[in-house]
This record gives sequence, structure tokens and C-alpha cells, in this order.
Amino acid sequence: MRQIKKNNKKVLRMEITGTDYTYFANIDPVEIELAFVRKIKKFWPQPVIEVCERDDDGVEIFFAKDAEMDFGFATSGYSLNEDGEGCFMFYCRKFPLLQCEALLGNVAAPDEIKDIDNYSSTLVLNNIWEYTLVLPGLREKSDFSMRIHQSFVGLLAPA
Repeated sequence: MRQIKKNNKKVLRMEITGTDYTYFANIDPVEIELAFVRKIKKFWPQPVIEVCERDDDGVEIFFAKDAEMDFGFATSGYSLNEDGEGCFMFYCRKFPLLQCEALLGNVAAPDEIKDIDNYSSTLVLNNIWEYTLVLPGLREKSDFSMRIHQSFVGLLAPA
């Protein structure tokens, strides 16, 4: 169950099929937000974009392809339509301190620790942003969700 907000109004708690993908980065969300919206507009030229919440410590933005998809959200939530597309959400929030125990594996960067075996570590990160995408399907099973996901992750870790 997830509480859904649209137009700054709380909507009923509803069972939804969306899938969350969460990342931590020290990149300013304004930079990410503007670039992400530009990427979305490349395949949805006139999307419905609603800023549900914004303050100094985060932002929550809802995306739909058009008014019809936006209207259908009330009944279908974050799910794929017959065209294989669906509404999705981007949100982030700031943590002054994130400290956690983590099992590091499949390290992509830096090169000095890329090829080592999995190991336990303590992460201590200051002024870090948590970014979450709520997609209408699993990226492994939906070309649309994979496209949104790749568009977003490419902004966090450009090649």
C-alpha cells in the first residue's frame, strides 16, 4: 500500500503495482530533475508533469503521457496500459547523514576496487540524496520501464 498524492491532495491509499528503484547520490536534485524532464520529453513530447511536493529537502514529481493516462491513474495506479506505458513518479529527499552497514559487490567504480570479492563495509555519507523512481513495471519485463530507468540512471552515473 502506498499513499498517493496528486495536485497536492492526498488520494486514497490504494494497492498499486509500481516498482521502486532507489539510489543514493551526492548530485543536486535540481540538476537531475531538469535533465530528467528533458529526457522524458524526447519520447513524450507533451507529458503531464505534476510537482506534488517540493521543499529544501526534496521533491516529488508525477509523470503521465497525457491527460487520459493521468485521469486513468485514479483506477490503475502505477501499472502498464495496453500500449506498454504507464504513469511513474520521481522523488528524492536529503539526508544530512546516512550511515549503514553494507555488503559491497559488483562495484562499478572506482577502478581500484572493481574486481575484488564482495565484502562488508560501513558507509558514512554526509548530505546525501536518496532518489527513487516508482515505475509501472519491472525494468526486466517492460521495455518502457527499462527506458525510463536507463534515462534516470544515466544522469547519476554518466558514461
